[in-house]
Amino acid sequence: MKKEDCGFISVTNSINEVKNLFVGNEIPQEGEVLEMVVVKSETNDDSCTLVLKLRSVKK
Repeated sequence: MKKEDCGFISVTNSINEVKNLFVGNEIPQEGEVLEMVVVKSETNDDSCTLVLKLRSVKK
């Protein structure tokens, strides 16, 4: 993985709210590599709405 591909995400909220950020509503273990996936996309006239979630990258 290239250095510019790495990032840091920090979220402070209730456990139930944080679970909603992940595919399958499962919080990954510390240190796991995550990828962002589009779970829903909608196009209306000149606008586009994307719903993004995080999931663990399978090694």
